[in-house]
Amino acid sequence: MLELIKSRFGSRDVTIERAYSSSESFRALCGDYVECLTALAHWQESDSEHARLREAEYSELITQLTGEIETWLLAMESKAASGTEVEAEA
Repeated sequence: MLELIKSRFGSRDVTIERAYSSSESFRALCGDYVECLTALAHWQESDSEHARLREAEYSELITQLTGEIETWLLAMESKAASGTEVEAEA
């Protein structure tokens, strides 16, 4: 899961690893993100009559979770730059 998150959020490996190892909330957020990616892939391949609706719902969730992860990482980077010890709950 961690490698997938790092691949999706650019060259922020150190920040991601630090957040992932130090925060249960961040790990849960990453888990939600991966679950949504998996569900989106399922609905994109589905021929179900509800597939397009579910695909749109999961796409929106991924957009929201991406924003939450970005916010978290920015907070971690900001605190690291200022020298503040981080136990982020962004």
